Amino acid sequence: DSRLMNLTLDPGVIGVVSKYLDTLPVLREIKMMYSPNEGEIEGGSQFFHVDKEYPRMMKMFLFVTSATEADGALTALPATKSERVWKEIGMFRPIHRIADQQVFDRYSENDTRSIIGTKGSVGFLDVGRCLHFGSRPNIHSNPRLIVWFVYHSALGNKFPFSVLGEQRSKFNEYKRNNLLVEPIKSIMN
Repeated sequence: DSRLMNLTLDPGVIGVVSKYLDTLPVLREIKMMYSPNEGEIEGGSQFFHVDKEYPRMMKMFLFVTSATEADGALTALPATKSERVWKEIGMFRPIHRIADQQVFDRYSENDTRSIIGTKGSVGFLDVGRCLHFGSRPNIHSNPRLIVWFVYHSALGNKFPFSVLGEQRSKFNEYKRNNLLVEPIKSIMN
């Protein structure tokens, strides 16, 4: 009866994630993240990066406190543009951290999207395909508290990214080849 588990298993949330992943998702992780938004940019998630756990995944962010542009918003470059960046700079996944200039030599800040919201709202992002950063404080920043939920395909544990090298797995190909059809049918019945 946990409110967080009810949210994670909400049919609307599962529907959004399932549609994106093209399969019934697996909930991998729930984690709370506090960003005090004090001081200077120090590194880590404050630089553009992609998460490397799975070739395709969805992370849902629940804003426990409101998050605005001024609060060090989670900022992302769309997947197709992100892929162009890492191909052009000669880096293959996993990308750990890259400088803003490597992104903005190709795209402008107007090409990025911020995930912001009021307390209690949610945002979704494929952090495995989209270059992103967060928690960049400025003089107007407020502390930010979020809970994130990581969803991936059931095949995520079978085909980890590290095995794929620079290739991406297109999970809908497995579905078309009937490799996912039976498990999905049995789960849904």
